[in-house]
Amino acid sequence: MTLAIWFIFCLVSGGIEAILFHRDNKLSAKFFCRFGFDIHILFTIIRGIVSLPLIFLTHYPAVSLVGFMLTFPFMHDGMYYFSRNFLDDKIYKKRWLDQSYSTSAVFSISAFWRIIFFALGLGLLPFYF
Repeated sequence: MTLAIWFIFCLVSGGIEAILFHRDNKLSAKFFCRFGFDIHILFTIIRGIVSLPLIFLTHYPAVSLVGFMLTFPFMHDGMYYFSRNFLDDKIYKKRWLDQSYSTSAVFSISAFWRIIFFALGLGLLPFYF
């Protein structure tokens, strides 16, 4: 159940961020000008608030943390690119497997590595419970 909640959060947050950046593709710059830090820091804080309680519901919190971190980019970024393409079919034509080259995010991971990390994260599944 914990993993399902995490995956749902990853998908929903990817979709929400897609809508935010679709509505205003200069959102990161505007947020920085107004608050003095990148909006991705806020997103990371939200992810921490959601993930920490979930991690401690498992038997092996350290392993769960690594598993959550490894599975996040595939679920979140995939949904982000898929949703952005759904909203504007001229961008991110590879949908789930696309990648941004203009992001202000600290980490931008290619589809190849997102798949590898996801598989490694799923490989830790036996240790979640």
